[in-house]
Amino acid sequence: MFLRDFCIQRPVFAIVINLFLLVGGFYAIFTLPVRNLPQFDIPVVVVTTNLPGGSAELIERSVTTPIEQAISQVDGIDYIASTSSANLSSIQMVFKGNIDPAQAASDVRAKINQVQQQLPVNAQPPVVQQISIDSQPILYLSFRDPNRSALEITDLINRRIRPMLSLAPGVANLQISGERKYSLRVRLDRFRLANNNLTVDEVMQALRAQNVDLPGGEIVGDDRRISVLARTLLSRPAEFAELVVHSGGDSAAPSIFGTGSQQGASYPIRLRDVADIEVAPESIDTGVRIDGAEAVAVGIVRQSDANPVDIS
Repeated sequence: MFLRDFCIQRPVFAIVINLFLLVGGFYAIFTLPVRNLPQFDIPVVVVTTNLPGGSAELIERSVTTPIEQAISQVDGIDYIASTSSANLSSIQMVFKGNIDPAQAASDVRAKINQVQQQLPVNAQPPVVQQISIDSQPILYLSFRDPNRSALEITDLINRRIRPMLSLAPGVANLQISGERKYSLRVRLDRFRLANNNLTVDEVMQALRAQNVDLPGGEIVGDDRRISVLARTLLSRPAEFAELVVHSGGDSAAPSIFGTGSQQGASYPIRLRDVADIEVAPESIDTGVRIDGAEAVAVGIVRQSDANPVDIS
């Protein structure tokens, strides 16, 4: 009541006060950082464990349950949620607000170390991660081209677009979703393997033994030194196709079909004789689609003190 009457009696003073507020508002618009949430650490810890070839039931019984029983003894846990799927166990722990996230993650690692010997032998070591809101992308950029595959788009992003985005002020990291990495797929044919009396292990051993990168050494003369480059690492399908998986000779056993390599055969068996080699994506477990078309998305993670509006 007093302020209203005071402003009515002194209109010039009220106008000056409003002008100060207006100028302060304009100054705040162009100087204050804008973000949806204040900077803070979420007391959430995630434990992921890979078990190649394991079913969801096996992973729940031999991986998820022992880890859950161990980490449930950590103080300050609000609730625990776990997911057991093929090849992967994921456990999420949400702590109370007064718990230090770094200390919580350290306590979880200590409990997991106590039960790690109880996990299956072929299980990979559990990975403990502390979730932070600053590690989540603030913006996604999608890339698609009807004339290019996801392999080509990913290669273009890594060579041309990633360096430009990484140099943008305030950008801390980039997360690529739906990416496709080039790889060589060797698709073994079981009938051709049996016809040549070869096993999968023998082919794998041949690949490990012959597809290696070895130093060539040096040739030293009286007045010169020459470095020798040994091109022993295979990179093209045609090179893999000529790889010898069996040298033949007396060690080759008769074919079970009677039409393959016979006792005493002297010709070598190459990879193309028992498999199809092609260039294909390394993994197609995840993908991104926009309007039904295959695409690649790039998530931009900001620095802790960066302004999301400026980055956008």
